[in-house]
Amino acid sequence: MHTFHKTVGIQMKKVSVLKKSLRAGITAVLDVRGTDFYSKASYLSDLLLGVMLRRLGAKNLLPGHLIFRDICVKAKYLEDSIFCIPAKSDALLCVMPYYETLTFKIVKSLLKPGDVAIDVGAHIGVYTIPMAKIVGSKGVIVAIEPSPIRKYLYKNIELNDVRNVVVSEKAAYSTQRRLELYFDLTHCGISSIMGNWANKFVKSKP
Repeated sequence: MHTFHKTVGIQMKKVSVLKKSLRAGITAVLDVRGTDFYSKASYLSDLLLGVMLRRLGAKNLLPGHLIFRDICVKAKYLEDSIFCIPAKSDALLCVMPYYETLTFKIVKSLLKPGDVAIDVGAHIGVYTIPMAKIVGSKGVIVAIEPSPIRKYLYKNIELNDVRNVVVSEKAAYSTQRRLELYFDLTHCGISSIMGNWANKFVKSKP
């Protein structure tokens, strides 16, 4: 009897996980869409193949890792912002509607038109772009991004025609010194000056 209950419990847990995955997938399809045919096809195939491969054990596979050419997507919940996403990177994860949802809601609740705010580690502009739209033409967003991913930050600023963003290509640090920033495009959302976890690094001044 104990074994039966344990087996049922495991099956129920699997069903619960599957339901959560389906909900997340449906939300992602409804909220984030490609802006052109190639982007739409690549985005949907990345989602579907990613779900199947993760179910088969590819735990380190993230949204965007199966996209082989840069795509552009529009994210409804991020103030209808358009983002150019680098190929074979985890940047797509950052525009998903289930990614840091509560954090974005808090940021949005704190901002009002005319405000000045700083986005430290602006990445591709996932926070910078919608923040710039919220504060409006009388506000300013300072986007700090020392890694090479800032190329996409500039692209996304242009794509969304936000003119109230000031980009700093330096790192935010407690003292004035030259730093080694470890960067890997595959996991570009977690660039760090701590440890040599990536096989590439860029030098940056704070």
